[in-house]
Amino acid sequence: MSLAAGLAWYLALLVVPHQNPYFAPLAVVITFQATVADTVAKAWYRIAGIAGGVAVCLLISHGLHVGAVTVGLAVLVGVALSTALHLDPQITSQVGVTVVMVLASSSTPHYAEYRIFESLLGAVVGLVVNALVMPPNGVPLAEKRILAIADLLAASLLNLSHAAQSARRASVQPIAREIEVRMRSAFQALRAAEASTKLNPFLQTGRARLSQLAVALGELEKVGIQVRGIARGLHDLAPGIDCCQAGLDDALKDTAACVVAFRRAVANPSDETFQLVAVAVAEARMSQVDCLSYLKETASLTELRDLGAILADLDRILTEVCVDLRNHRGRVVVDHLIAYGYD
Repeated sequence: MSLAAGLAWYLALLVVPHQNPYFAPLAVVITFQATVADTVAKAWYRIAGIAGGVAVCLLISHGLHVGAVTVGLAVLVGVALSTALHLDPQITSQVGVTVVMVLASSSTPHYAEYRIFESLLGAVVGLVVNALVMPPNGVPLAEKRILAIADLLAASLLNLSHAAQSARRASVQPIAREIEVRMRSAFQALRAAEASTKLNPFLQTGRARLSQLAVALGELEKVGIQVRGIARGLHDLAPGIDCCQAGLDDALKDTAACVVAFRRAVANPSDETFQLVAVAVAEARMSQVDCLSYLKETASLTELRDLGAILADLDRILTEVCVDLRNHRGRVVVDHLIAYGYD
C-alpha cells in the first residue's frame, strides 16, 4: 500500500498541474485490499461514487450560492438517486462525500476534474501493485487443510478398526466434532483461496489446482459423513457380535488405506497415484466381500442388519475416492458454504 501510494503521488505530479495531488494516494489507501478482486470492487465503488457526486453537483449547484441549503439539497439528491438505483451502500456514501467536497472547493479551478482523474489514477496504480508485489495466494493453505482432513479420516477409520478388534464402543461425538471443525476450516481456506486468485492474471495457474482441491474436498466431505455413520454403527452394535471374526476390522483397515491413497492422489494427481488408489480400492472390496460372505453363512439377522449397514458405508467411501481429480471441474465453493450454514 505504501509503495502504491508513493508511486501514485509521483505519477500524478507528472500529469496534474498542481503541487498537491493528494487524491491519488488517498484513492490507493481507501481502495487497497488484501486481494486483487476486492481491490477492484473497492475501486469501482469509489470511482462510481465520485463520478455520481460530481454529476449531482453540476446539475444542482450550477449558478447557486454555496450554502447550507445548497449542500443539503445536493446531498439529498445524490443519496436519493443512488438509493433509488439500488447502488451499493459504499457508492452511496461516496456520492455524499464527493458532493460536500466538490461544493466546499467550488472556488478551486478544475477541482472536480482533478478529483476524478487522481482517484482513477490511484485506483489503477493500487491494482497494478496489488497484482505484482507479493499477491496473496491462498491455494497452499487450502491444500494443506484438505490433506489434513484426509489424514484425519484415515486415522479415524484405523481407530475404529482398533475399537472393533477390542470390542470397545468408540465414542461418536469426538469423531463427528473433529471432522466438522476440520471441514469448516477447509471450506473457509478454499473460499479465501478462490478470492485470492480471482481477477489476478498472475495466479491463474492456481485456479486449475483450486478446481481439483474443490472436487477433492467435496469427496472428502461425503467420506466424512460415512465415517460418522460407521462410528455410530459400531457404537450401536448389539452385544456379542464379533467384528474380528466377521473380518470387519480388516475391511476398516483396507478402507483407511484407500483414503491414504486418495490423499496421495490429491497431493500429486498423476497416473501413478490414481493407479495406487485403484489397487487399494480393489483390495478393500475383497475385504468387504470376505466379510459379507461370512455374514451370509453364519450371521444372525441382527448381525446381518448391523454389520451390513457398516459395510454399505464402507462401500460408499470406496466410490468417493475413485474420482479422477484431473477430469472434474470444481464445484462452486459457495454451495458448500451455504450447506454448512455460512453466510
